[in-house]
Amino acid sequence: MTIMPSDDEHKADSDEQLPESEETVVRTRDETPPAATKPDRLMTRRAYLEVTVGAFPGQRFYLGQCDHLIGRSQDVDIPLPDDSISRQHAKLEFRNDEFVLVDLGSKNGSYLNGTSVHECPLRAGDEIMIGNHALQFLFEAVLSPTK
Repeated sequence: MTIMPSDDEHKADSDEQLPESEETVVRTRDETPPAATKPDRLMTRRAYLEVTVGAFPGQRFYLGQCDHLIGRSQDVDIPLPDDSISRQHAKLEFRNDEFVLVDLGSKNGSYLNGTSVHECPLRAGDEIMIGNHALQFLFEAVLSPTK
């Protein structure tokens, strides 16, 4: 195989001929051969709840891989200002690589996709109703640097 410099590096004479059996590859100085490239970032998912109905529509609560308390108290992870919500109303438990909605014995209950639930795993797109608030459980793609 013959590697020729790009036009910027060398101007070939029009009369110059390469043997027919050879393959020609033209490469610029900054171009890295495909085999030498490696990904420097990984695509991962990050879970979050987005308020769709209630105070602060559009607000997002990003979820780490741990448990999160939901309620009207300011001492919870996901505070929702609503008198129909208990101070500690529900919890999102992180179990076996998924989130589970758990009602904490609240007076008005917790609803998942319109059904009253005590405990139920969450799937992308699920709607949680707590008091007068609706929250959608979603994921977003995140690029993380590789190690």
